[in-house]
Amino acid sequence: MTPTILLTSEKFVKEVTNLSDNLSGKLLLPAIKEAQNFGLRNLVGNQIYNTLLNLVATKEIDLEVNSSYKELLDVAQYYLAYSAATNVIILSAVKIDNIGVVRVTDSNTESVPLSDTFTIRDFYKKKSDYYRQQVSEYLKNSNLRSETSCNTNTYSNSSTNIWLGGPRGKRVL
Repeated sequence: MTPTILLTSEKFVKEVTNLSDNLSGKLLLPAIKEAQNFGLRNLVGNQIYNTLLNLVATKEIDLEVNSSYKELLDVAQYYLAYSAATNVIILSAVKIDNIGVVRVTDSNTESVPLSDTFTIRDFYKKKSDYYRQQVSEYLKNSNLRSETSCNTNTYSNSSTNIWLGGPRGKRVL
């Protein structure tokens, strides 16, 4: 099995959000992977995403010739952090066990009601949407889109269920 290449770190996610330093990697790593594989890949397109992974894996991301990719990664890390935080909030609030879905509690802490958990998740989702828009704007204004033949999703970057206008069912480049 090949090791997973992360475009952000647990440490960075915990630094920019208020996630506890004690939050288990067992919860946070899948949330980061989901943010990368589903969120960022969909936003930047497969070609740019795979190039980013390759540059990070080979440690060539900091080379001058890759400065556009480095800048994209710098912007994308905030999106990944808040998207991972959005994903981990529910993962840390409930657990699926042999007896079903249970709420996680500890003798020294008190869990917030599930409705408050969704409010906190929505707070992080709004931040994630903001940084998703920043990534999109960077792509629109950089030479990365013109250098690659990828199809990026820079048309709509909101997580709302409301249709924001524009051509439905068509890929906009």
